[in-house]
Amino acid sequence: IWKPLLHEVAAGSMDPNTHQLEYVAQARWHYFEFQQGELTGIDRERKLVKVAACLDQDGAELLPA
Repeated sequence: IWKPLLHEVAAGSMDPNTHQLEYVAQARWHYFEFQQGELTGIDRERKLVKVAACLDQDGAELLPA
C-alpha cells in the first residue's frame, strides 16, 4: 500500500486490495528478481540488496541469506 493512502485504509474508506502491487509480475516486466524478506543491506555500486535468511517456526533456515 502506498503510504499516503494508509489513513484511508485505516479509516475503512478504501479497499487495500484495489491498490495492491503484484511484485512478482513487476519483476518479470522490469527484469529484476523479487524475494520477500527482511532487508539487511544495500550495495549501491553493484545495485544489490541483501535480505536475511527465511526461517520456519523452529528456527530452521528455509531460504539462505
